[in-house]
Amino acid sequence: MGAYVYSGIVWGLLLIAGVLLIAASRTNRKDKNSGILRWTGYGLLLCTLGLIVLEIYAGFEEASHRIGH
Repeated sequence: MGAYVYSGIVWGLLLIAGVLLIAASRTNRKDKNSGILRWTGYGLLLCTLGLIVLEIYAGFEEASHRIGH
């Protein structure tokens, strides 16, 4: 169960980093790097959400394997 706690902390930090990158890109729109920051933030959010979905699927797979045996 400890691995799920650590992965939850990492997911939270990645989500916060993605939101902060998007917010930083919106505060200074005239900067040429704002588009890079925004799309990096979007990519970080999408990858993190994908990892969360995969971890949930792995948990269901593990639980169904225990029930089957």
